Amino acid sequence: PELEAANRLARKLVTPGLVDAYEIGEEHQLLEIVVPKRYVGARVVELNIKERYNLNLVTILKPNYKEGTHEVQFDKATCVDFVYQGTTLDATDVLVLFGKRSNLKKFLGE
Repeated sequence: PELEAANRLARKLVTPGLVDAYEIGEEHQLLEIVVPKRYVGARVVELNIKERYNLNLVTILKPNYKEGTHEVQFDKATCVDFVYQGTTLDATDVLVLFGKRSNLKKFLGE
């Protein structure tokens, strides 16, 4: 458990916007990442995630704010039940993506 926690912390430190990552098998990950700046204000359909990166957008988490502040609380986020293609992405939204690690790296590095 300590090694897994250390690996998660290391990934968060080197990947901007990373909220969390889960290894699924040897090649796949489920990734929670704050919407990259280049996509803020874009609609989901414009990202073309499936065709462009061969990734699945599982859901979008809409974080809540700590009462009386502008501090984002990712651990108390509201989960979108169904991702509509016309959904506009906000700067604090968290994308939950699933796919091969290599494709996730392409998405993050573009």
